[in-house]
Amino acid sequence: MERLRAFRFTGDIRAVPEGTPVFIGTAIILAAVGFVGYRMWANDCGAPVALGLGVLTVIPVVDLVLMYLALASQN
Repeated sequence: MERLRAFRFTGDIRAVPEGTPVFIGTAIILAAVGFVGYRMWANDCGAPVALGLGVLTVIPVVDLVLMYLALASQN
């Protein structure tokens, strides 16, 4: 508990403008990608660069493309 008492949040908090459509999955994907990236860095992961790029960039890009397609199909 002492570690938690001494912990201070040093991250960023982001918000979208009011009225902007947001998919709940986006927050989950971004949190998961950040966590995986941290774990790879903290554990000195010997994973190939391609795997790191796949996890940290391709997954969020696919999520954004799917979100765009979902919004574009509603017109």
